[in-house]
Amino acid sequence: MKGQYDTLLSWPFTCPVTVTLLDQTSNRDPHNQGPPQDIVKTFTPNPRPENEPFLGRPVENRNFSLGETIVILTQRNFNSLKST
Repeated sequence: MKGQYDTLLSWPFTCPVTVTLLDQTSNRDPHNQGPPQDIVKTFTPNPRPENEPFLGRPVENRNFSLGETIVILTQRNFNSLKST
């Protein structure tokens, strides 16, 4: 998204982005007494010329989207939900 500080930032965007899904089942599930099994995924942008529409300085209100299509397999999510 366009922002008021875009002129101060370096482009293309190259900083890693980390997403953490916190395991909230271990405190509620009596069968799972181990430590929480958080899921951490880091995305590192690849500043190639063809990625400029995604990682370059925004020229419209928003850039095109770029990212991972799968962060966690759905089955793992459902297995956690079934045990509660």
